[in-house]
Amino acid sequence: MDGNATLCRLTATGRWPALGSLWVFFVDGATMRDIRTDVLGDCEPQVIEGLLLSDYLALRALSGSSVVHGHRKSMLHLRHDYEYESATTDAMILGAAADCLLFDVLVPAIRAGRSMAAALEEFDEAWPLWTGGRRYGKAWDEFQEHHGDQYLRNEDDRDRVIQMTTRIATDPVARPYWEQGVAQSTIVTSEHGIRLKHRPDWIAHRAIVDMKTTQDISRVHGTVRGFGYQIKMAMYRLALKRCTGNELPCVLIFVEQKPPHDVVVMPIDVATLGIYEEIALDILKRLRVCIEQDHWPGVANGQEMMYEPSYGEMDELAWEETE
Repeated sequence: MDGNATLCRLTATGRWPALGSLWVFFVDGATMRDIRTDVLGDCEPQVIEGLLLSDYLALRALSGSSVVHGHRKSMLHLRHDYEYESATTDAMILGAAADCLLFDVLVPAIRAGRSMAAALEEFDEAWPLWTGGRRYGKAWDEFQEHHGDQYLRNEDDRDRVIQMTTRIATDPVARPYWEQGVAQSTIVTSEHGIRLKHRPDWIAHRAIVDMKTTQDISRVHGTVRGFGYQIKMAMYRLALKRCTGNELPCVLIFVEQKPPHDVVVMPIDVATLGIYEEIALDILKRLRVCIEQDHWPGVANGQEMMYEPSYGEMDELAWEETE
């Protein structure tokens, strides 16, 4: 074990079978990640409830997002995504606030028949709005000491989180998925000697659910392909199968970032999940070879890439020649 690493034992209990405990490595923040050593090895499949996002990010295992980079770009990009995975970003903070509002506040309130106003008071206590202006001085230091990064930066962020999340919670098509489930579980597995980590938004008895925001709700099919969401969902499904033996359906729930905050519930069919599961496994096989050979091909794989005009460009050129 690296001298800069600390061996931590995480334990968890819950409604899902075979939770047990998991040995994982947390590397000192000053230590560079190295995919060639960090992710190699097998581990017992585990579902862990209650793991903080910061601890999840510190797990030395490959995420589905990195695998997506390997599919959409190259193994060089996969390695870079893992080794330079960003710390907490503003987008992640807003996402964490939305998760808290939906899973810790709105869903329990809806089940209990409580008012939205009372639920939002709870949210404002958990995720207060900083109204002190510039972030320095005694007042800021005291605020940050108490809340850390768990606060909202401005009124616009607060309003957007509340409006989007309320739409998801109350949408008649999405609402049945919130009847019973577990939020933000961490799933750890291994495939082809590569340790993997996953953190789906919601695991219900009826489906694995991930929430996504989008600028254009009418183009969500392109969004799924562009961001590789189908690969991540296929990996969630496979990971949960390794842990529980169950193969759950997978559902993406999209909400518009701007009013009217329309919602689209998009199940992914089993055949598509099976195809992308095989694609993900193939990427992990290739990753193992790259690690063993310490060879990381980029998009062009060390060769020249001939320029080929698109069909639209060729039509445009043909039109210009006729003028």
